[in-house]
Amino acid sequence: MRAGGRPRTRASLARTLTRRRFLVEGSAVALGLPALLAPPGTITDTATDIATIELASATISGGGLLAAVRTSSPGEVRLRAWPLSDPTDVHRTPWIATNAARVAKLSLPGAGTAGRAWAWRAVVRDPAAPRLHRSDDLLRTIPARPARGERSAFTFAFGCCTTATPGIAFTSVRRADPQFFAMIGDFGYPDRPSDYHPVEQTYQGYVESFARILACPRISEITASTPVFAVQDDHDYGFDDCDETTAQAFAGEAFADLMPGGSYPGPNYRSWSVGDADFFLTDNRRWKDPEAGPYANGRYMSVLGTAQREWLLAQMAMSMARVKCVFIPMTMAWFWSRAETQEINDFITDHVSGTVIFLSGDKHAAAVARYSDRMWEFLAAPISNPTKHTTPDRSSAVIWTENGTGTALYNAYGLVDVDTLDAGTCTLRLMREDGVEMHRETIPV
Repeated sequence: MRAGGRPRTRASLARTLTRRRFLVEGSAVALGLPALLAPPGTITDTATDIATIELASATISGGGLLAAVRTSSPGEVRLRAWPLSDPTDVHRTPWIATNAARVAKLSLPGAGTAGRAWAWRAVVRDPAAPRLHRSDDLLRTIPARPARGERSAFTFAFGCCTTATPGIAFTSVRRADPQFFAMIGDFGYPDRPSDYHPVEQTYQGYVESFARILACPRISEITASTPVFAVQDDHDYGFDDCDETTAQAFAGEAFADLMPGGSYPGPNYRSWSVGDADFFLTDNRRWKDPEAGPYANGRYMSVLGTAQREWLLAQMAMSMARVKCVFIPMTMAWFWSRAETQEINDFITDHVSGTVIFLSGDKHAAAVARYSDRMWEFLAAPISNPTKHTTPDRSSAVIWTENGTGTALYNAYGLVDVDTLDAGTCTLRLMREDGVEMHRETIPV
């Protein structure tokens, strides 16, 4: 929202208005108009080209708010955040320089914490002229969420596999007003550039490709009001069906430099909590064994890799939440080795409390699998891609598919309703891109 208002005029102006006075006062008002019309907090200088905010998105962590802000030119960025219930309680980050992707990655401990809705805005400046800065025009928000361990009811959304032109499913996701949105891979297929959006197979090419999609109104409407969690799948790593030996480093770095919470080359798997549910985001490509071996564990092809699998199992065992949701870009029922699936199932049976639900993608279809009373999988894909896949018989755990063993029919995304407050259930809802529900599965928790 831009500052406005009428320029102040002296009381004597009406009494002594002359042609000369009129021209002098008119010139003063004209010179002041840029400041009056600029966003709040902006200091302007017509001789200086001040960077603007092009993209901004945020996610949440145990330590508060994590944001990624891209600017039109290299500069420094500061984040300001405050509870909607108390706009005077403003939290600020230091000024952070943009990286090679022209993105500042900012962390604001204490902001975005549970129990209150938050607003946030970015400010950019030129370090060579620190008094010149420009505020983001858009006021962004983070919805209130229940504190960790609190019994509660909320909805979150997830999806994967979109072309470089996001479809109406993203608008439907926004209308669902989810607690957060998880994008679990294949964000535009930059390794398969189309005639409309050719992508150079370099770090900069992938940065621009991901940024172009984030700038689409259907995506920016989500990032303006909803925390976003994102992880790569194979096409985001620059190589179809890639593993730890073929994933392209430049692609991993580009994604991490642009996305809030992203990390490269360090571990990018992470966890967070909402009420009585704990969430775990995994990467199924960067740590994956080659299909033909060698296998790091010496026994089977692992999608998770040893370090990530040990982290996940340890975190789930320590979790006291009634619901544990694990995002896996590759569907377990069709693409994981049976040995790793069984090992996970056995560990959950012996060492993990509560109900565990795997939220998956990569295969362009929809399905529900029940591995045990306490271990489920919900596959929902693609969110926006004309190519659809079949779901042939493979795992006896599969209890429902979108179209039998045939080709899937629709673009789709997943909504999950967690209710540990009243119903004691977790409801999996497969949604068609236009927001029509196609299937639901209600699981006691």
